[in-house]
Amino acid sequence: MSKSNILVILAVAIYVIVVSPLLFEWNVIVQTFGVLVIAQILWIGGALPSPVTALILMLMISLHFFSFEETLSFLGSDVVWLLFSTFLIAGAFLESGLAYRMSLYVLRFSRGSGRLLLLLLMFLILMLSVLVPTNIGRGNLIVSVIDKISGSLKEFGKADNIAKTLFIGGCFVVTLSGAAVITGANSTLYAFSMFNRNGSIELNYLTWMLLFIPPIMLFIVILWITLLKLYPPEKIRKNDVIRFIHMEIVRLGKMQASEIKMIIIISVTVVLWIIQPVHGYSISMVGMFGAVLTLLPVIGIWDWSKAQKEIDWGMFLFFGSTLILSHLLIETGSLNIIANGFVEIIPSNATIVILGLVIVGTMLLRTLFVSVLGFMTIMIPLGLEIGKQLGTISPVLIAMVVFLAGVPGFFLVTQSPVNMIYYTYGAFNKKDILRVGGVAGVLWIAIVLISAEFYWQLIM
Repeated sequence: MSKSNILVILAVAIYVIVVSPLLFEWNVIVQTFGVLVIAQILWIGGALPSPVTALILMLMISLHFFSFEETLSFLGSDVVWLLFSTFLIAGAFLESGLAYRMSLYVLRFSRGSGRLLLLLLMFLILMLSVLVPTNIGRGNLIVSVIDKISGSLKEFGKADNIAKTLFIGGCFVVTLSGAAVITGANSTLYAFSMFNRNGSIELNYLTWMLLFIPPIMLFIVILWITLLKLYPPEKIRKNDVIRFIHMEIVRLGKMQASEIKMIIIISVTVVLWIIQPVHGYSISMVGMFGAVLTLLPVIGIWDWSKAQKEIDWGMFLFFGSTLILSHLLIETGSLNIIANGFVEIIPSNATIVILGLVIVGTMLLRTLFVSVLGFMTIMIPLGLEIGKQLGTISPVLIAMVVFLAGVPGFFLVTQSPVNMIYYTYGAFNKKDILRVGGVAGVLWIAIVLISAEFYWQLIM
């Protein structure tokens, strides 16, 4: 019997014994934990496609907890439609060819230096989080650039360490850069929705960047230094790098009309996101405006027949089901039990100790999850509940710490789809990612802790 079949049978058994009233009449909290366990078995184990698991969860929750109409209402949430918009904008940006051209122009500033090439690559990824609002989209774009550059360098001599640092640095920063802006990744959209719904502050596009970009930028610089120390780059002929980038730019030819249109559309959309407090229209509505612009005749750069093929329709079901599951955990009071247990075992009332335990605990639990979004479904509501029970620390502050600590997958290849994609290129092995990730994890703990204890206090 296959692993998938075993997991499905286990999920069915839990449903029959714990969730349904067929054998036992459990209280609502036990039933809720049963649904949570089923979700994680199917998500983590990959027994079924994520959209199928999402549909099963929606049916279970509609049968035993909320009405079907209430369950479906989460699919109409504004943040779900913002996710839809980001798929269209990201697809149009990649379709136009502007993304690859821009990457080459940025990397040209390295002047052929392997050290500077790595630093520019990581900051390029951070910049692309605004323009390509999906981790997989950024990851695939950047890995193609890295593969071409490293392959070109190997033709002129040994460049194993350069390739290793580019691939490891790239996959780490791709995932982390998704936290830099609200539209950077589906898990970030979810976090933004939860913070605004349950917090005492209202975040917008600009305040989010002010909160999260500085810690990420600091980490990028420290990660750059760490990679250079662990894997000193080989001496390469700078002219070879410059020649390769120049040839790629020449091959692309003159900037096309579609690229110019995309520059205008993205510029208008991002500016409207930044000045959202001025005009008052929601971030989701602005995102939809930008997405529609890409589809219009004359103004746009593609038509609907091509655009719909680039949309991950199953992701909307998966994303909507995470909102429903979070709502279930909160409304039934199930998180109170876990949060109360955590609060009782905290050895100190010192804020820095509490935040440190939350960060370390989150990063350790994160090693069990491939899906950041599935992980955040549990951890962000839990962080908010812990903050409410403590009463001495803002619930949103704890949830923000959980979010930043839970985004990266530093230790295992299986922690992130991006890690797995980059691993297939063979530039690094599992020991390499654990070696770099061990150091990066310690550094990230310190940066998140400093941000929460000092930096965020100044601007919140």
